[in-house]
Amino acid sequence: GLIYRREGNYNAALESLTKAITADNTQARYYYNRAEVLRLKKDLEGAHGDLALALSYDPGCVEYLYVRGLVCVGLQRYEKAVVDLENAKNGQTNEKDVEMMHDTLYHLGLAHSGLSKYKEAVD
Repeated sequence: GLIYRREGNYNAALESLTKAITADNTQARYYYNRAEVLRLKKDLEGAHGDLALALSYDPGCVEYLYVRGLVCVGLQRYEKAVVDLENAKNGQTNEKDVEMMHDTLYHLGLAHSGLSKYKEAVD
């Protein structure tokens, strides 16, 4: 599925990732990878559902929280976006997470702005 995704063949990626989930539906990473493909295809509802499943298996994963926050911004679910992005921000501790911090803060500002909380958006 990941190779198809890199190639831009999202339909084949979805098919492959769905087969992986069918074979073992307890792997959070499978749901996350499928969510990323759905997000690229602009199926934000589908991506949100898969991210919820990924987080049910790995609730503290910063990467999953971050991407679900992005999806919630896209769906204009700003309150949920704020929660997920704040949790992602607070959980970022290693070097890879720190690289994500700038983007997390940007999207957190967008979510606050969507809620007309302009002071929080610029803090």
